[in-house]
Amino acid sequence: MGRGLIVALALGSAALCGCGSSHSPARSSSSGAPAAPLPGLGATRASFEAAHGAGTKEALASETLYTLITANAAGRIVSYQVTFPSAMSDMERINLIGGTALPSGAVVTQETPICKLWRSAKLRQLIGLEYARATTVPGTTSAQIRATSIPSC
Repeated sequence: MGRGLIVALALGSAALCGCGSSHSPARSSSSGAPAAPLPGLGATRASFEAAHGAGTKEALASETLYTLITANAAGRIVSYQVTFPSAMSDMERINLIGGTALPSGAVVTQETPICKLWRSAKLRQLIGLEYARATTVPGTTSAQIRATSIPSC
């Protein structure tokens, strides 16, 4: 197999495994190229902690705090909470967490004022759970997202 084909296959498989919503705005790096999506559900624990500073002094001082709740035995992220720096509406918090937490191709299947549910074949492939449910408590600054097998809010 030619070196160019191997590189193309490696880049293609990396893109397929990346977590982050395809419908969220692209984040740019200093070079002007779009940055990779932030690791969320289905990402490895190491990539989640590297991207979000989990467990470091920097994370505690950051404006947005990511708190890992559950990783599976394979070290993939199953649930986490995000605490945002300022007040916003319940749906804004849910949309922000969903916009960075999901593998590309996730589709909204249900929405309530404090919950949103997505279905994702890629999430099922990565961690064996097909749905992702984001919830919040009204009047707070945090939201939680969790992979689940239950197809409802």
